[in-house]
Amino acid sequence: MAERITVVPGVMYSARGRYRNCLRLSCCYPWNEAYERALVRVGELASGMGDSALAGLGD
Repeated sequence: MAERITVVPGVMYSARGRYRNCLRLSCCYPWNEAYERALVRVGELASGMGDSALAGLGD
């Protein structure tokens, strides 16, 4: 939220509890530079997460 980016775990979009290692990207407005910057930032934040932060997500 500090970055004004909201991330929702993929499991919230599955009736069967699947997609625990995914997140949903929602682009309901025309693509623009702000979306592109936000997506790049999400990638930067995700790549900075250690293995311990990701443990159990693929279960």
